[in-house]
Amino acid sequence: MSYPLDERLAPLAPLRTFLQLFASAQGLFWLAWWAGYAWLPEGVLRGRMLPAALPLERLDTAGRVVAVLGWNVLAAAVFVAGANRLRVRRLPLGFVPPLVYWGLYGQLLGTNSFVPPLPERPAPSLATILARSGFMELTAYVLVAAATAGWSRWCQESWLGGPVRRLDPRPLRAPEYTMLAVAGVLLAAAALREVSQWCGASGGC
Repeated sequence: MSYPLDERLAPLAPLRTFLQLFASAQGLFWLAWWAGYAWLPEGVLRGRMLPAALPLERLDTAGRVVAVLGWNVLAAAVFVAGANRLRVRRLPLGFVPPLVYWGLYGQLLGTNSFVPPLPERPAPSLATILARSGFMELTAYVLVAAATAGWSRWCQESWLGGPVRRLDPRPLRAPEYTMLAVAGVLLAAAALREVSQWCGASGGC
């Protein structure tokens, strides 16, 4: 039995979307890291990000892991998957938050604005990013964005407003479910690593 080419390639579409979005996010991330490292004062963003408001110091180790994981799951579900319910022209809005998050993370690294801060401002390097939990968290966001790209229920034809038409969301298939499962594993691993690093930097939990 023969199938149209686009139908045979349909299972690869989420992976292709992920790779394209991830590549764009990396461009923004490395540019933001370099710009923050070269031009911005150290610590300029410390305590200014919403996750900094989490009362981690009041929780035990398990509570901190649950709090970090819960925040990331909420952000992925609401600001990424939830935003994908609306599309402007051909762009699902859930693609925007991961790009913004990657750019902000580059600025956090470049200005050493973490709580607690790193011993010294890190220069852009692959070794540094792979050793941080943020890489796993933000990769998970990109996976969620790509997996739920077909969820759009409404489409607006212009960024400046205009008519909104109703769409028929495409149900998730096996590749999308796999990507969401991988995202969940990454978020859980990132929460464990982040709390471990936080405890080490602050002298214990």
